[in-house]
Amino acid sequence: GCTNLKSVNIPSGVTKIESYTFYGCSSLESIIIPDSVTFIGNRAFWGCSSLSKINIPASVTSMYVNPFGSCTNLKAITVDSGNPEFSAIEGVLVYKNYILFQCPAGYEVTEYTVPENIETIYYSAFEGCVNIEKINIDEVWNMVLEYIRFTKKNGYFDYKRKQQSKYWMYETIDEYLRTSFYNNPIIEKLLTQYESKVNNNELTSFAAAHKLLDIYKDL
Repeated sequence: GCTNLKSVNIPSGVTKIESYTFYGCSSLESIIIPDSVTFIGNRAFWGCSSLSKINIPASVTSMYVNPFGSCTNLKAITVDSGNPEFSAIEGVLVYKNYILFQCPAGYEVTEYTVPENIETIYYSAFEGCVNIEKINIDEVWNMVLEYIRFTKKNGYFDYKRKQQSKYWMYETIDEYLRTSFYNNPIIEKLLTQYESKVNNNELTSFAAAHKLLDIYKDL
């Protein structure tokens, strides 16, 4: 286990923090995520009850369910201002500026008012937030209902729903292909070799990518 692990400085060059990587590391107090990381997996830091702060770099554009769940000492989540997908509103993690993605488990308020720009609350967003006794969404919900009525009337609601369905179809395909590619043991071994060839100007980045993809297709 990792119950005695107190600090982690993830090396630059690491691109993914896989699901459950630091699950249950209850003594972990600090972690530095480099700007090479693009993905944080499902419950990657779940149960890191000593973790008091976390900063999401601009490079992280994909996260799975509840990456910081049950981090009971985590009072706020911060996000680099250059991140194109995630942001933080008063310490709460937000995706695409309208989806409330995760409230830190140690959030120190008993009554939380959902920001006006939030249209969707992720199903696990408040999991483990033991201090919060009341979530005020009435005003926001009324605004959402009025918006739905208006957009249904002018056809924009159905248009956006179709666009979102199409987006999530492609997003799911992209995530599956990306995970399948990078988790392939042969590709994992070859990546370092091809990175070296690109760095030494033996191959262009495009040629290296095409060669790796061709190898992957033939596996």
